[in-house]
Amino acid sequence: MVRRVENLDRLKVLISSYKSKLSSLQKHTGKSSLKLNAGEQAAISVSIVTLQQDTVRPSLSFNTINLTCLMGALTDIRASNSILLPTFSPFIGKKMVLSAWVKEEQTCTCTSFTSNRIVVTFNGGSSVFLAPTGNIIEGWQRYESVFDIPSTGSTTMTVSLEATGSTAVYFDDLRIHPFNANMKSFVYNPVNLRLMAELDENNYSTFYEYDDDGTLIRVKKETERGVKTIKETRSALLKQ
Repeated sequence: MVRRVENLDRLKVLISSYKSKLSSLQKHTGKSSLKLNAGEQAAISVSIVTLQQDTVRPSLSFNTINLTCLMGALTDIRASNSILLPTFSPFIGKKMVLSAWVKEEQTCTCTSFTSNRIVVTFNGGSSVFLAPTGNIIEGWQRYESVFDIPSTGSTTMTVSLEATGSTAVYFDDLRIHPFNANMKSFVYNPVNLRLMAELDENNYSTFYEYDDDGTLIRVKKETERGVKTIKETRSALLKQ
């Protein structure tokens, strides 16, 4: 069994040290995004490890007690700490995919945002500079880039989100996963736990909208040509 690797799933969770920079003014999905003012950057670093077999075998223990009227009554179920996924640690020499969404705080009549970038740096000395590509959809543009982790000389990888121009920049839905893998993400409302969005293998979102009673009324799909409504329902109770 191949060693388990946790995904860099949600930008908002993993860059906890930048919590003060989370803004609810703009968001690609969910309730907030990471806002960087002009000239600012936010970075996270992870260790690079060698490819190895996963020898960890999570286990469950079932504890019971004997009662006068019942033999072997279950009291609790306990799991070993190895049941949790390890810290995200990409493998040496592997090809990775980075995807994210970016929006600049300015009126843009351009075809691409140019005042931001993502830089992947390895402590061995090499760096990869990434830029958003494709159409601007509802004010957001997508990053989708492939990069290689050096096979020798590097033990740490740093991902830096940067606002390089004179305007504020919003980043959201950062994901990094192996090239030969697919990934889907899910966004839930933190208050009522309803599914708000589902991000597919290309990091395009399906949005779910509800009425005041919590009934799903609209489903929208993000595409290269914009956000399209693919399903809408209405219901009402007849008055006596």
